[in-house]
Amino acid sequence: MAVSFRILPQHGLVHVRFSGQVILSDSSTALQRFAAHPEFRPGLNQLIDLTDVTGHIADPVELFRVHARKAEVFNRPGEQNLTVYIAPHETAQKLVALILRSFEGIEGLRHSVVRAEAEAMDVLGFAQRSVAELTEQPV
Repeated sequence: MAVSFRILPQHGLVHVRFSGQVILSDSSTALQRFAAHPEFRPGLNQLIDLTDVTGHIADPVELFRVHARKAEVFNRPGEQNLTVYIAPHETAQKLVALILRSFEGIEGLRHSVVRAEAEAMDVLGFAQRSVAELTEQPV
């Protein structure tokens, strides 16, 4: 699996892209890199693009562990963080279903699942129709 992220601090957003076979240890490593990044700050909203995901290896215990850590990293007490998942096909939608179950009962996180990047931009409240467009225009 490949996972990459780009922090857009001027927009309060981190854009994460997964591709190939999703393996939780890779996701955990990416989370550690993200938390150590100089532009990281709690409270960032997330746009997670699963368009290029071809499958995943299920390990429910590890999934819950990674997402509990993710909640610690992202949450600021008393605030709501929004995560928008782009899941345009069945494989991505099945993965999102697992992810959402692992976040049940964790306060401070809101989730939305869409099929296209333009929809994600709407949910996040941006006038731009894509991340590329978002990064091309000044704040």
